[in-house]
Amino acid sequence: MRAFAISVLLSCAVLLFPLALRSGWTTWWILSVLILIISGTIWSKIQLYRNTRNRELQDVHEAISVNSEIEITVEKEVVVEEMITVEKEVVEEEMITVEKEVVVEEMITVQNELVEEEMVIIIEELAVEEESIRDSENAPSIDELIELGFKEKNLDNFQQAAYYFLRALALNPMPDLALCLIMDCYWLLNNLGERDYAITELKIHVKTNISRFNPELQHRFDAWMIKENLNKYFND
Repeated sequence: MRAFAISVLLSCAVLLFPLALRSGWTTWWILSVLILIISGTIWSKIQLYRNTRNRELQDVHEAISVNSEIEITVEKEVVVEEMITVEKEVVEEEMITVEKEVVVEEMITVQNELVEEEMVIIIEELAVEEESIRDSENAPSIDELIELGFKEKNLDNFQQAAYYFLRALALNPMPDLALCLIMDCYWLLNNLGERDYAITELKIHVKTNISRFNPELQHRFDAWMIKENLNKYFND
């Protein structure tokens, strides 16, 4: 727009040249034309500078805008990564909590199983004790066993008689009675041809009772061993 105005002014100056020549204003006319020409040249350069400047500013604004967008994108990515990290930590904590709960439940289950096993063992032991008590209450006494043994002996049932006499010996009878039972058991089993079995079974009872024998019982026991040739078996 300004270039057009300068062109119009130059056209006007050209039209006024004859007038300036007649009036003696030629110098002023030349100066005005030079000023218009210089102004037009400078103005075009100013316009070029403005356009260049505007483009640079636009480029700067665009660069700033792009940088801002990049920063915003980076910030968003950072926020997303932080959120993902937080979610992972939360998930890990939940998994740890769940694992702990599972371990606690397993421990409780194991403890319950151990308690149940202990209860079963205790119940079984009580049952065995009760059965043992009942058996002991119902078991025959030493006198009853000896009586049963003599009945079987009189019936020549030596095996059963020896069985009753051995049961009576297991109940720790009085020393004199124990000596009689030892000798009777050996006699019965020896008559059945089971001398080795008799010696094996009676060794324990001899060791248990020999320290309880008084001198008289010890003398009777020694005489019996000599008679039956048992010294090498019962004096070890």
